[in-house]
Amino acid sequence: MFKNFVIFSFSLIVLLSFSIVRLNSQCGCSSGQQFSPPLHWLGTSETALSERKRLRIEFLYRFFSSNRLYNADSYKSGLVDFKSHFLNLFASYGLDAYTSFDFDISYSVRSLYQYGFRSKGYGFSSASLGLRRNIYETETSDFISNLGLGFRFPLMKFQDIENHPVVIQPSDGSFGLYAMAFAQKSFPQANLNLLLFVRFDYQFENSLNYFFGPNLLTSFLLSKRFSDNFYSIVELRNQIHFKDKFNDSTYTNSGAKVLELVPRITFLTDEFSVSPFFELPIYQFYEGEQIGKNFALGINFNYILNFARRKIE
Repeated sequence: MFKNFVIFSFSLIVLLSFSIVRLNSQCGCSSGQQFSPPLHWLGTSETALSERKRLRIEFLYRFFSSNRLYNADSYKSGLVDFKSHFLNLFASYGLDAYTSFDFDISYSVRSLYQYGFRSKGYGFSSASLGLRRNIYETETSDFISNLGLGFRFPLMKFQDIENHPVVIQPSDGSFGLYAMAFAQKSFPQANLNLLLFVRFDYQFENSLNYFFGPNLLTSFLLSKRFSDNFYSIVELRNQIHFKDKFNDSTYTNSGAKVLELVPRITFLTDEFSVSPFFELPIYQFYEGEQIGKNFALGINFNYILNFARRKIE
């Protein structure tokens, strides 16, 4: 079964990579790198779907700070001071044993100090709606894979970049689509789970003719359960942000590849869980001149409501 997992993982990455080359031949990352999607269930659940007639509600807070101005893989410190507070509310409802309906909404506060001037942006970022569906599961549930599709829409207008730097704007002001895939191989005797998560985001051009390049996120995760109420996850996360375009011309300061190590621990009960996490960059490469990352930290709160009918005794 582990061989099937490896074959599935490799095929999925090749397929998505080929799709991206067709969409945009110029490689790099978005200058709005902070628009990366939140990874909901990775911190608070070892399963990919909500159970039938169960509503999972999650609140996420993430703080990101940087004083590094990157050019390629080198940087200078002290030229900028950037801080971001990100809030996200996520809900997932199990329509049946194989399908979940997902919804999320985000709010962001950002500040930038550079060249003696301070800029600030805050407000609702975006919301998204989507469906996830199990495509394969063994009888013992030691191997599960599913796919998801959805669309996202902006909750605020994107403002002109001459007076409002891209990096401080809470919303990209564009509609978009996303596709995701998940595979999990469990080793029950060792209380271990090996996971692969891939997500591809595509944004359409917004009303000010700014096009945020596609994003590809790939995460490999190892989950270890130590008791009924405690487990930990170590994640190796790779993000590729393709180049942006403004008025049909490539935006110079856009495009990046970022590799991060994300450890987290989770404390859980039958209905509630809490999971603090830390994001540590291992490698960062930015096209042009962009703000990189020093670190990020955050916490997830998760609560499950059961709407299934109880049997009358």
